[in-house]
Amino acid sequence: MADAERYTGLNAPSYENTELCSFFQEIFEKAQNSLSSTNVSLQFHCSATPIFTIADRECLERAVYNLVSNAVKFSKPGSCVTGRLTANRKMACLTIEDQGDGIAPHVQSTLFHRYMREPAIEDSRFGLGLGMTLVRSAAAIHGGTVLLEQTEGTRVSMSIAIRKQVPGTLRSPKLRIGDYTGGRDQGLLEFSETLPVSSYEQDI
Repeated sequence: MADAERYTGLNAPSYENTELCSFFQEIFEKAQNSLSSTNVSLQFHCSATPIFTIADRECLERAVYNLVSNAVKFSKPGSCVTGRLTANRKMACLTIEDQGDGIAPHVQSTLFHRYMREPAIEDSRFGLGLGMTLVRSAAAIHGGTVLLEQTEGTRVSMSIAIRKQVPGTLRSPKLRIGDYTGGRDQGLLEFSETLPVSSYEQDI
């Protein structure tokens, strides 16, 4: 809940020069390792041409983990969640697609509302209703938006403006402060609603 406030405009973003292809590739690789106990695989595709911009890496990382976690939770066993990064001269777009049953229309209407969750709390796949709020906020501070499409599954696209500089001082990656996971595996933290309890037994 504290993160919901942090990423909805109360704190200024901490931008770093970032190459998006390798950055997202690393996130997907870490996610695949964390989700190895599930029966859902991950794939990531991007252009061979590097895509440089400035980004709040921690904010984007949280957003991507949320999108991947949602996709895995609602995927059918044995299916694949696919991420794809494309770009033109002005915008980059990260698309994450699953092969689940899709999102019901009445759920879509409140998808980005903070603390709104459907269906009832008894369905453990649904969290606090904060994930998509964080995703939309992450896209907004990077000059982009979030779009939801219903295909045979669900496709969520998060756009990011390609920017070379912004007002203020860029943060140096070498001076990155702290670790929001408290030293724990980031994937295990972000996928706590996706993985079985047994995944955390060694960390208890």
